Amino acid sequence: LIDSLTKELNIDKRRIYATGISNGGIFSYRLACEMTDKIAAIAPVIGSMPEGFSARCSPSRPISVLAINSIQDPLLPYKGGEVKSLGVQLGKIASVAETISFWVACNGCSAKPTVEKIPVLVDDGTAIQKETYGKCKNDTEVILYSIEGAGHTWPSGYQYLPALWVGKTSKNMDANTVIWDFFKRHSL
Repeated sequence: LIDSLTKELNIDKRRIYATGISNGGIFSYRLACEMTDKIAAIAPVIGSMPEGFSARCSPSRPISVLAINSIQDPLLPYKGGEVKSLGVQLGKIASVAETISFWVACNGCSAKPTVEKIPVLVDDGTAIQKETYGKCKNDTEVILYSIEGAGHTWPSGYQYLPALWVGKTSKNMDANTVIWDFFKRHSL
């Protein structure tokens, strides 16, 4: 698809990115593992790597990763384990900590992050912490935003299902802007 579109359209091949929510976030990790020659950076939202997948992941170069995860995600557990939807088991995922540790190691980043609390913009019961892992190879970054009090939703996105089912949407971060600002800093 990337090859086809770059032939047909005016696309900067050095600035191709992947992001997605849930399975789309998980797929972003797969692209980072398998297509680092074409993908400049990824930004998975409420998705972690499948359990055991890191053993099969061998990126050809360091790649910048910005992850956004909700601590109370009722579908993809922050601490890893069984993924369930409507009582159906859909597989297992690694914890957010394991996923981030993998990318920190791949990128040769310092193991100790800089941690900051993101200012509360809206009193919606959510709070956000940002961890930035620095000194990575090739000017890459690994950044994790952990959202307390939110669910399986896109920050500042539409509350697509009742909060009782998927958790609430945090309005304390505009994920679109955060992700685009991150992507703009990275190219092949």
